[in-house]
Amino acid sequence: MKKNAKPLTAEQIAEQIAKQTEQKNTYYPDAALSEKQMAALYNVIDTKNPEKKSTKKRKKDNEIKGGSPVKTVLWVIFILILLGGAGFAGLYYWWTNHATFDYVLQPVVILEGQTIQADDFLTPGENDHGIHAHLQDPGFEPETEFHFVPVTLTYGLRSLEAEAILFVLTPVESITHEFAESAAIPRPASFLINARAAADIEYDIRFIEEPQPFETYPVGEHILRLALNDVPFEVILIVEDTTPPTALITHHTIRIGESAEPEDFVTDIHDASPIATVEFVNEPNVFYRGSDQTVEILIEDIHGNSAIFPSQLTIQLNQLPPTIEGVIEMIESEFKTPIDYPMDVTAFDDFGRPLEVHINDSGVDTDTPGRYTAVYWAEDLTGNITEIPVIVNILSVNPEEVYAQLDLILGRIINDRMNQQEKALAIHNWVRTNFSRSTTGSEALTSIEIAGEALLSGRHRSGSSQIYAAVSEVLLIRVGIPVRPIERIETAATPHHWLLIDPDDKGWHHFDPFPTGHVLGALTAMFTEEEAKDIARRVRAQYKVEDYYTYDKELYTDIVQE
Repeated sequence: MKKNAKPLTAEQIAEQIAKQTEQKNTYYPDAALSEKQMAALYNVIDTKNPEKKSTKKRKKDNEIKGGSPVKTVLWVIFILILLGGAGFAGLYYWWTNHATFDYVLQPVVILEGQTIQADDFLTPGENDHGIHAHLQDPGFEPETEFHFVPVTLTYGLRSLEAEAILFVLTPVESITHEFAESAAIPRPASFLINARAAADIEYDIRFIEEPQPFETYPVGEHILRLALNDVPFEVILIVEDTTPPTALITHHTIRIGESAEPEDFVTDIHDASPIATVEFVNEPNVFYRGSDQTVEILIEDIHGNSAIFPSQLTIQLNQLPPTIEGVIEMIESEFKTPIDYPMDVTAFDDFGRPLEVHINDSGVDTDTPGRYTAVYWAEDLTGNITEIPVIVNILSVNPEEVYAQLDLILGRIINDRMNQQEKALAIHNWVRTNFSRSTTGSEALTSIEIAGEALLSGRHRSGSSQIYAAVSEVLLIRVGIPVRPIERIETAATPHHWLLIDPDDKGWHHFDPFPTGHVLGALTAMFTEEEAKDIARRVRAQYKVEDYYTYDKELYTDIVQE
């Protein structure tokens, strides 16, 4: 201390200490004396007599003024810690928020409805080096097609935000295939609706079970099993038959009235499925007498696929009228008795098909004996009609009684060993020898009545040529020999009745049992036209009877001439 120097006051000392302290804290501007230090400073300063302080007190003051080296070191360490912490905090902030690291995110392809993990976006092996990914939205549910997915990547204490690419592909629920149609098995990717969205991305899609060729699957639903990146899914293969049948159609011809079936018009049918129905859309009219008809044939398979095919139906008409067979020229029935018409009469059209035979007997009076005409008739489907008239004799006698008497006679004169010609001769001879000639005729109108009167009357059997011919006729008819009555023309001087017969299909010959004396004899059982002329010449020479066998030759052109 300088001599004669004026002692410093406590305020001055404090000011100097403060200046010194300010200079020392240039690098630590926030450092300052505490209140406790300031109080200690005031206690050690004796403002009235600083000289009288003890050496011990001065030493203490000097310690206060100069500071403790230990404390100074501590203060320095404290300040350095503060500065290091602030620097570390700044470095940590920079390290965790601004420092980068290398990473590669790969696009991911998944199925709709499949969950996704953030690490799935890391290329293989990255998380082995400590990189991890986290979805920024943990509740993220991917929808179909393309997404940018926000993720957070961490590497140690470092982290950063990135966007990953996600493709969500949707499988088709089902595909359809036409039954039995040949086609290549589709590529597995074709079973994804939006596979084109990830066309440039590599992913694995395949069949878990290789399907059969599609044309081998039956109609129905079948499961196809596939996997996308080893995640399985199923697609329904619907095999359906929607193809209608095809067919080769031809025109068909029938004879009028014949049945026509739809199969008659179809020569071939092509369809992958069995055929269920072949039928007419509208039934054709097989009785149609006009031109060709258009018909339509419906063909349908078991799955309901159908097609209609047009065709033509031609109907052939009858060109000739029907033929009627088995009609006898005369039917005899007792009066007041129903007529027993023969039922073995048949009719056929010109195609040879049987027809129904009808009888028109509206002009027949069964209560009155007499000769009537009934008509057998038949009509074909074209409208052609054939009519055959027959004589219906309503008799005054019971024909059954007459037939019984005739059968007794025939039983005595013929047998089964005879042919028809021999039977005709036997009948000729019996009639000729069992009746006596007279000029007495009969008022009856029919052969059966005449024969009945002659055979059943009990009188002596005699009569004219009419009775001889009538009895012979019914006997010949009874044994089945074809017979036709014939008589001289009206201009002849003397009436005469005889018959024509055709035994054993030898042709129509004259038959005359009426006795004409010794000039004829048995010759009249069966003779030709030339023989008839010779007999007529003999009769003329002996009995002076002209034109004995004169008849209308135009009505009997089929008589055997020689």
